[in-house]
Amino acid sequence: MNISLFGYTGFFGKEIYNFLKTKKKISSISVFSSKEFNLSKKINLKALSKSYKKNCTIIFCSGIKKQYGDNLKIYDLNHNIITNFAKSLNKKVKRIIYFSSASVYGEDIPHKKKIDENSKLFLKSYYGLNKYTSEKILEKVSKELGIKLLILRLPLVYGLGDTTKGYGPSDFINCYINNKVISLWGKGDELREFIYIKDIVKITYKLLNSKSEGIFNIVSGRSYTFFSIIKILNKIFSKSHKIIYKKRTKQKVDHKFNNKKFSKLLKGYKFYSLEKGIKSFLKNL
Repeated sequence: MNISLFGYTGFFGKEIYNFLKTKKKISSISVFSSKEFNLSKKINLKALSKSYKKNCTIIFCSGIKKQYGDNLKIYDLNHNIITNFAKSLNKKVKRIIYFSSASVYGEDIPHKKKIDENSKLFLKSYYGLNKYTSEKILEKVSKELGIKLLILRLPLVYGLGDTTKGYGPSDFINCYINNKVISLWGKGDELREFIYIKDIVKITYKLLNSKSEGIFNIVSGRSYTFFSIIKILNKIFSKSHKIIYKKRTKQKVDHKFNNKKFSKLLKGYKFYSLEKGIKSFLKNL
């Protein structure tokens, strides 16, 4: 199995690369980062296209996260990344695993039912809009070239390599160990899915042997409050941490996911619980 991994120096890519390079089933891993091919700018598309091995699977993790700015400038850079990548594709590529985002369902939009792959989309952020347009561009190009495309929509992912330290487990853990105050919006009682990075790595590896195509939410179906992260940390360290409760500027919105489609994709897969994931994070730290 020949793998081409984009964004291998980033949060997802680095963890996936370190895991895959230990697997005997992987014949070769070609890695690409912005140092070799800066997809956000003009690049040598012919050179990139020639670098793909016959019947390779591309794992695409490249992109600029929302935490670095949800604005038109970042949107343009992310748009360039996906269009340059799409232009480089050819029939040597057998399959693409593309990491999208649950942001396409709307970050602060209430849903009457549990969110699934058929839920209505609310493209309120530039980030969510870019992820959606990226999905559509790849769907069209993949169909034209006969490439199998697997789109993975992810909720909030946390782990040691998360340099953005965005609001959630990664940020709270770093505040806790560095003795910094944790700021919570409201009571921190809104529900969200928090997925540990090791789950993403294991799932990606399992999907390399899958023939599945289409869109899948990578979710456990279990949501937690932000305050539950702090409760777990207090339990682990046997002490209470200082918290500042900030007045909400938006309405409280809960997000719950239906994971039936994912459960059929990888039958019997067990996600890290939030407590187990946080303990693993701290152990690696």
